[in-house]
Amino acid sequence: MSNQNDPKYIRVAQLAWQVIDESVLILEPKTKKAHELNHVASFIWQSLDGSKTQAELVEAVSVEYDVEKSLIQDEVTDFIEDLKNGQLIECL
Repeated sequence: MSNQNDPKYIRVAQLAWQVIDESVLILEPKTKKAHELNHVASFIWQSLDGSKTQAELVEAVSVEYDVEKSLIQDEVTDFIEDLKNGQLIECL
């Protein structure tokens, strides 16, 4: 369950990205590094609009893919951490 004080996540504005065949391709303009996301990661990426906490992202994935939250919690957490560490998202 999310708390009112939990951070919400948003994509870094300077990144160029595009949906191609249900996958997201992200390009970092400074480094020219590209990231191709799988279907589920693409769904999460597109949900990173600053309105959802991590718990709400887990809930959204659970509903979208009809899977128990307990089965995806760690994967969503790891993905969010990877995005934060790569400076691809920011906390609000």
